[in-house]
Formats: sequence, structure tokens, C-alpha cells
Amino acid sequence: MSQSHARAALIKAGLIAFSRKSFSDISIREINELAGQRNRNALQYHFGRKRNLFETVVKDFLKPVSDAQKLLIDTVSGRADLTLDDLMDIYIQPFIQIIRFSPNSIKHAKLLSNYIDTLDTPPEFFSAQMLDEETSSTLSERLEQLTPERTDAERRLLLVVSNSILVNTIADLARASEAGLIDQKDPMYRQILRRMTRAITALWT
Repeated sequence: MSQSHARAALIKAGLIAFSRKSFSDISIREINELAGQRNRNALQYHFGRKRNLFETVVKDFLKPVSDAQKLLIDTVSGRADLTLDDLMDIYIQPFIQIIRFSPNSIKHAKLLSNYIDTLDTPPEFFSAQMLDEETSSTLSERLEQLTPERTDAERRLLLVVSNSILVNTIADLARASEAGLIDQKDPMYRQILRRMTRAITALWT
């Protein structure tokens, strides 16, 4: 197996492994075996450590989210009448759409939920660490303009709460869908997502 194929196999195995169990419950050996790697040092060779693979898997998922947010930002560029509702839609809807229509939607939803649980502090997806730097900067600037009464510390806390609601709601719906309890085409599924969006927006008003 070539180095590029081995790396791709490890990323694919990482998605499967990290969507099944939490970060701390997955061993390097398990990932290597899932990736079909006979070399027990394969993961360390390509990624250095397990955490680096984990973040690569998460960022691979978040790239199309960031790309979709970029497109939405471009459509409202220069608009002086942009509302908080508009900004929350730009932030939330790409997550929802990609989770709903990705062939790995359930794995991605569980992955994000496990990612939230793994960190000491839940991720702030507006940060350049997780999103494209240009996208995160634009979203942050607009958010600051629309919430001038908030301090930076308050905004950071609200982002943590917002991300927890977003990720865990999507993950719970994915698990319910996997168990046959609800279908993505069910009106109730869409209603839950709408209520989630309204709840997150309400936090900021």
C-alpha cells in the first residue's frame, strides 16, 4: 500500500472508530487494524499521534461546511440590513444540510458529538482552528457587529453553548434515525431542527 493510500485508509478508519466510541476509548492498534495496516506504527508515522488523526478527520468533515458558509457569506456581502437570524442561518444551515445528505451522515454526527465530549472546552467553530480563517474572521466580525451589547467573554460562552446544542441535537437525531425511530423526511425531523435553530438564535437576543 502506497503512503497516500495508507494515509487515506487511516483517515477512513478514524472516522469509523471515532464515531463508534469516544476518543479515549479508541486505541492506536484498533485504528491501524481497521485501516488494514500491518505496521503497528503506521498511525504515528503518518500523523504523529492519535489526536492529530482525530483532528484531521474532524477538519475533513468541516471543510465542506466552511466552503458552504463562504458561499452564503458571499451572497450577503455588503448588506447593511443583515440580521442575527441571517447570521445564524449562515452558521447553522451548512452543518444541518451536510449532516442530512452526506453518505456518512450518521458517522459524522456521532463524530462531532464525540469531539465535543473529548475536549476540555467544547470547540468554538467560529475559530480559525476549526474553520477556514477567512470564514471564521468574517463570521466573528459580523457577530460582533450584531451583538454590540455583548462582551467578548460572553460571546465565547454563547458559542460554546450554541455549539453544544447544535452538535448534540444533530447527533441525537442521527442516532434516532439509525434506530428507525424517526426519518429525515418526517416533518417532525425538520420541526426539531427549526426549533433548535430558533433556540440558538434566542440565546443571542
